[in-house]
Amino acid sequence: MEEEVVEEKVTEEEHMTEATKSARGYASPLVSKADMTSFVFNEAGEFNVYCEPHPVMKMKVIVEEGAATSGEVALDLADYAFSEESITVAPGTVITWTNQDSAQHNVAFE
Repeated sequence: MEEEVVEEKVTEEEHMTEATKSARGYASPLVSKADMTSFVFNEAGEFNVYCEPHPVMKMKVIVEEGAATSGEVALDLADYAFSEESITVAPGTVITWTNQDSAQHNVAFE
């Protein structure tokens, strides 16, 4: 008798929420051209973001109550840089980065 293997799938939203709990040290998987990676910023604070394969790529995400930017934000990874050097968002904001380069990038937190 063949045993059925059931894989438990974690949704992207569940993954992002879990990652937010420990943003410091978290890194997304590598994304290829036209692929995206997202992160929900639930905690107030400053987050230094970089690309592990290309540590010269850096940006800062500031999360503060009452920030004008909230909801969903689309940013790019292009020309070996983040499309914003710094962005201020409200808690609960989802930032989605889309890779525009032929090289693979990721989003990692110091």
